[in-house]
Parts: sequence; C-alpha cells; structure tokens
Amino acid sequence: MCMRRFLIGWACALVVVALSLAETGTKSQKETLTFGPESRTYYAFTPSRPSAPAPLLLLLHGSGQDGKSLIDVWQELAQREGIILVAPDSSDPAEWDYRKDSPDFLHAVITEVESKHTVDPRRVYLCGDSAGAAYALYLSIVESEYFAATAARNGFLPESNFKLIDSSERKVPISIWAGTDDKAFPLPQVKATRDAFNARGFPVELHEIPGHDQNYDAIQLNEAAWQFLATNKLGKDPDFQALAQLLRPFSKVDSGSKVPSDAELTPQSFDRSVWASAKPYLDDPFPQLTAQIPQLHGLDSAPDQQLLAEILKKTGDKSLDLLRRMPNVISHETVVTKIEPRGQTWHQQFEYLVLRHEGTGEVMLDEYRTDKANTGNAPLSQGTANAWVLFYPGNLVESRFRYLGRQRMDGHATIVLAFAQIPDKVKFPGEVALQGTSVPVLFQGIAWIDEADFRIVRLRKDLLAPRPDIYLRTLTSEIRFSQVRVPEVTDPLWLPQEATNTWDFKGQVVQQLHRYSGFHLYRSKTKIVM
Repeated sequence: MCMRRFLIGWACALVVVALSLAETGTKSQKETLTFGPESRTYYAFTPSRPSAPAPLLLLLHGSGQDGKSLIDVWQELAQREGIILVAPDSSDPAEWDYRKDSPDFLHAVITEVESKHTVDPRRVYLCGDSAGAAYALYLSIVESEYFAATAARNGFLPESNFKLIDSSERKVPISIWAGTDDKAFPLPQVKATRDAFNARGFPVELHEIPGHDQNYDAIQLNEAAWQFLATNKLGKDPDFQALAQLLRPFSKVDSGSKVPSDAELTPQSFDRSVWASAKPYLDDPFPQLTAQIPQLHGLDSAPDQQLLAEILKKTGDKSLDLLRRMPNVISHETVVTKIEPRGQTWHQQFEYLVLRHEGTGEVMLDEYRTDKANTGNAPLSQGTANAWVLFYPGNLVESRFRYLGRQRMDGHATIVLAFAQIPDKVKFPGEVALQGTSVPVLFQGIAWIDEADFRIVRLRKDLLAPRPDIYLRTLTSEIRFSQVRVPEVTDPLWLPQEATNTWDFKGQVVQQLHRYSGFHLYRSKTKIVM
C-alpha cells in the first residue's frame, strides 16, 4: 500500500446499533458541496444542544462504506456530549485518495459546516476506521497543526512512509485500537506504526482487543475514543497547511555554477540515493515517449545519434553567446494561477527585472519582481530567462542527451533533444524551498532547438523522479522563447515569451501561466545628496 492512494480492498464491517434519538428529533443530514468540477457528498450531525462553541469530529469511513455508516454509530454519543459530527464520502468507496480526497477537500467540508454552526477551532478532531484510519494517520502528519488529536480503529501507516512522520510540524496525540485477530490490518504492522510515531516524539497509544477482528463493538469503542480525544486541545489557533503550501511551496534555482548563499546545498550534502531508481523518459521507446509528451506528436525521428555531439556543441556555444550579450532588461509580466480541483483562479501583474552580473570570468542572470498591487505574493518560479543553463558548455557533462529528430515548433524548423541530469555528475542541483527547508531536485526534459542558429525555441523540464517524501508528485516547466528587439540594443535578444509551471503537491494540481511583454533596457537611477 502506498501513501498516494489508500487502496483497501476489503469491506469494513461495523456493528450498526439502532439509536434512540426520538426524544430530540435530531437526525443526520446528507449535504452536497461543490469542490472543483464535482459535487461531493458528506453527512453532518448537529446535536440539539451543542456546546458553545462545539467540538467537531471529522469521521473517515472504511473501505466499502460511506460517511453515514460512521455517523450512525456516533450520533447518540454526539448528542449527549454536544459534538458536531462531519463524515464525507470518499471519491471512491473502496479507498481514500489524497489527490481526490485531499486535505483541501476535507478542509472545505469543515469550513462549510463552520459557516453554519459555532465550532471551537482548537477542538477539531479526527477519527478514522480501517482505510479511513490509515488516511487519518497520514492527515495527522501533514495537517498536524489543524487537528487537535486523532483516534484510529484498525489502521496502520505503511513502513515505506515512516519517513514522512519527520515532516510533521506538531506531535499530534494519537490513540489506536486494533483487534489481535484482524487479518486485514495485522497487529505487528499496527505496532510498528505506533513505534515509528513514538520514536519521533509523538504521544501514540495502542489498545489491543484480544480475540477480535474487524467486527467488534464500535459503540463501546467510541466512548473510549471520545474520552481520549476530549482531553486534547490545540494550544493556539489552527494552521491549515495544504492550500497555503500550494501558494508558496517552491522557489526554484538552477544556477549551474553558483549556489545561492541561503540554499546551503553542496555536492556532499546532496543525497543522490533519492534518485537512484529514476527512470528517465529519455530512454523510453518513441511510442511511449510521445504518449507522455504530447508536444512530440509529428516528430520526424532521427535514425541515429551521429549528429548529437555537433548539436550539443553548437547549442552550448549559442547559449553562452546569448548570455554574454544579455543586458539588464525589464518587462511587464502577467501571472494567472489556477488550482485544481478547487477551480480557483486569480491574476497578478509584476514588473519582471533581469539583471546581469559578472565575476571571475562568468556571467550570471538574477531575476527580481515588483508587485504592482502590493499583494506580497510573488510567483513561485525563478530562472525563466536563464532556463537554458543545462546547455552551457561547462554543464553538458552533467546530463545525458538523446537526439530525437526534427519537428516544426512555434514557426521554427527545430532539432529536438531529450535530456536527463545524471545524479553522480550534478554539482549544484536545482532547489525546491518547502516550509523553510531547501530540497535539491534533478530534472529531465525536452529542448526544441532552431536548426538554423541553435537558439532554444522551447524548453520543457520535468522532475527526474517523483518526490513522495515531500509530497511532490510532478513539477513541470514549459518555456517558449522568441526574438525581442529592444530599443538602443543593436542585436535582437532571445527572451522568454511565455512560461507555464505546473506541479502536483499534496494531491492538488497548481498551474501558473506567465506572459512577458514590453521588454526594454533597465537603468538604475541613483541620487546622491551632498
């Protein structure tokens, strides 16, 4: 079982006990929520006399069940204790998928309930059953500052995902109940989960139910679970991470020859073993490669690799020539950001500044932005103007290349190359800044090169391999370059026209589209006061 999808193929049997709430007339309600393009279902129960403010318990059902199955066995206790219950349906009854049933989706459900009732934000709890218990343990890691405590029945965290525990911001109190005869969730694996959390400072307790499998008295266990949950409360207002991280997770740097002082990345500290199992698409047969990279449709494939060395030399020389002739320029930049499946879209405008720096015989480009609206939110990508750094002559030894063939692209007759960075050769990897931590990343990609002058017309870069340890499934950059004539500059420049950055982080897909226009020379103005 992998963390991406909690695919549990067994039925989770619950003992459904008839509840007597006739005296209050209180019943659970089936609700719908529009999340992205879909209408999602959840169940909610509000006691006739909820606490003010009331605690909220998020219930995650087992495989083959739905939210109502847990509401039914919790509502009598909730009525007595003044608890608001919320139980969403997973997108697929057989599993909880962190992309479709993401933390952001669950947060949207809770937010809607909070809009109708007075909820104590420091007493929002998690309770999962079977497949839902496994997902609850995952949520306890990634949303540790949002949920006050977690109760889990018959669930464990896969050993391959124990390392994820280290990323948690808070040590969430967790209590697990497990039957000693449960074949679906064997007790040794549940114990290993407890030990992994405890070893990292989490207060996790395990209650073994002798002789029981999945069919045991849920009502009795709910009493014990609530006694545990109710003793815990957040010490400060909750901090929901998923959406916030989507808006500010990445600050990519591909310096090629120099590492930013705050990155603290060295060849020695770069863990190349992370990429040991990477399988670059550079090695895929053409049908598979074109299926993965749709832009390659219509490619006239190369019969052999005889021209590769010459292409690389000419492309490297041209890239270096363009860099050396690059002045300081500034342009208008529009950025459109869209999040799926939420469907949110917003627009930003910036002045995009590219400054040239020279030192020790090298030329480097730095990027800056000024936010016209003073929103404080800068785009998440850097290095667009200097994206061809991989093709600089000194960097060619750090990647493998494959000559794919020729193709018409963006009005140019182009030569098409695939590339993949070599973990053992890369001196200074790219960087992803995540929650204040710099994480090195390697890339693979496709370059479309003008066959007449060897300027890069279009460049696509992808992660060399997914990074599940930081919840980063994909990261793709696609940049289109074009010739730009700038007043007072004799020769035309080769600058980015459009860049699209897309990433799948914590199950949410974010896309940022950048468009550049109106490039002109930038001259700093200095006033000296005597």
